[in-house]
Amino acid sequence: MKIKIILLLFAVVLNTVAVFAYVTYPKAVLSVDENSIDVGNIVKATVEITIPPFAKLLQTEDDISIEGWDIQDFHFKQDILDECKFILDLSITTFNSKLDSVSKVKLSYVNKDDLLDDSFFCDKFYFFSNSVPIKVNSIFSNYKREEIFDIKNIKEMNIPIIFYFLCILFVLFVCFVIYRDILILKIKEENEFVFSPREKAIRTLNGIYNNKEIRVSDINDNYYLMSRTLKIFILEMLEIKNKEMTTMEVLDILSKETNPFHKNYQEILSLFKIYDSVKYSIGLLSLKDFFDVFNKTKKLIKNLSVSVKKDIEESND
Repeated sequence: MKIKIILLLFAVVLNTVAVFAYVTYPKAVLSVDENSIDVGNIVKATVEITIPPFAKLLQTEDDISIEGWDIQDFHFKQDILDECKFILDLSITTFNSKLDSVSKVKLSYVNKDDLLDDSFFCDKFYFFSNSVPIKVNSIFSNYKREEIFDIKNIKEMNIPIIFYFLCILFVLFVCFVIYRDILILKIKEENEFVFSPREKAIRTLNGIYNNKEIRVSDINDNYYLMSRTLKIFILEMLEIKNKEMTTMEVLDILSKETNPFHKNYQEILSLFKIYDSVKYSIGLLSLKDFFDVFNKTKKLIKNLSVSVKKDIEESND
């Protein structure tokens, strides 16, 4: 019997708590002064709010929103007889003629206990009002399509003749600039001089000779430059694209009797041997020997150019 009484009392307590929680949950009732408006017109709306004692209603602009509607103005009023009741007056508008209601008003509150603890990051809770049906009329709804026209006729602009004259001058100037650039580019391409292998080799050797500060310590580098100049000259004369061939590979090509430079093979071989010997030379080199090899290299390049030219002319005949 005692157990039944205890269970009955427990059920009564639970129901009481549930009823209290329901009664104390925030409520909001929305009403509007018009049921039909033209798009863009102001609607006066009122929200009657009741909050529980433990809650604090948030009353800033960021804490109120109505989906699809713009809040133009708002004002909260607290009931002087009941601190838990508020009246929210709203001025709202919309430019969406497809809406058929004033949506639920979203409101916010916080727990007073959180504010007493001076907690800046206190939890924010939301509750909503009801929605109210309303008709939003488009400004064109009462007009037929053919009755919609411009407010006034298009104004014709009085453009002076000088404007057209200036436009023509500008177009002519642009055409002249384009033509000039094309002409300059064409002349540059026509006058662009391409040096022959012989001319490039002689120019490189002259660059060595014109250096008035040739020192004994720099002779090794100059020997290497002469060696590379002669090798590149031979490859270009033979129209071989691989310029990174080794000296031995080049000499192997020249050793074949069908090669146009074969008759000068021994002279070319002798110069390359001198170039290579300098690479491994430990003692100081003579400037006199250097200029002797320099002159032989330059003379050989000139002779090879003449020899190949004669062979080409004879083959054409």
